Amino acid sequence: MRFLYVLLCICLCSSPVVFAQLRGQARVDSLKNELTKAAEDTSKVNLLQSLSRATFFLDSAASFDYGKQALSLAEKLKDDKFISEICYYLGNWHLQRGLYNTALDYEFRALEYQKKMNDIEGMASINTNIGGIYASLSDYPKALEYTFQGLRLFEKNGNKNGQANCLTNIGNHYGEQSDSKKALEYYLKAFEIYKAEGIQEGIALTVGNIGSVQYSLGEKSKAAESFQQSLDLYKKLENYEGMERNYNNLGALAIAKKNFAQELN
Repeated sequence: MRFLYVLLCICLCSSPVVFAQLRGQARVDSLKNELTKAAEDTSKVNLLQSLSRATFFLDSAASFDYGKQALSLAEKLKDDKFISEICYYLGNWHLQRGLYNTALDYEFRALEYQKKMNDIEGMASINTNIGGIYASLSDYPKALEYTFQGLRLFEKNGNKNGQANCLTNIGNHYGEQSDSKKALEYYLKAFEIYKAEGIQEGIALTVGNIGSVQYSLGEKSKAAESFQQSLDLYKKLENYEGMERNYNNLGALAIAKKNFAQELN
């Protein structure tokens, strides 16, 4: 059973509220219209970024082109904050398409600008995401290195949610290497923070991951309890993706139990 990773983000500048009320092609058309009237300043960078996000699923090539235009203008304006945010966004753009090495290039570039600005929160988030990308490449030593860096930075600025997210991902990195003891250790640390902070999504996620460890250890009854607990939490949160994941896990357990009973007979 796969472990669920947490993708962190840095704050991206928001487009005007009116655009957020539009969807699909209507939103794209509205943004394009505004773009024709935009001056060569940060408002145009915002519009280009919004267009990139709006076309993310509609037109992949256009989405990337708008992102590159936004980056080019931000560089022209010498705006370090925008350059970092756009590089981060383009890193995630490539990550979502499985282009991990290119994603790393953009994420590392974003990280350099965050260091230049001494933005602890931004550095923490990007380090953690870099760790996740290395995990996708099955380079777990690097994944752990950068996720631990993210954890230390979140501890430095007191971001409890960020700390718990890092601990969850560290547990995942160990779990992917079949080190169940270490995985469980970090999941439990994450769970305690999520519980103390009242972060229900985090509790649901971590309990499900604990169930995956229990399953891998052959503790089927404990795993079933954890998956059911995670499912109940996701139901309250109306998180259908989380519900589906736990239904699948419980189904896999039921099939395993049935097969085991047939083998005994």
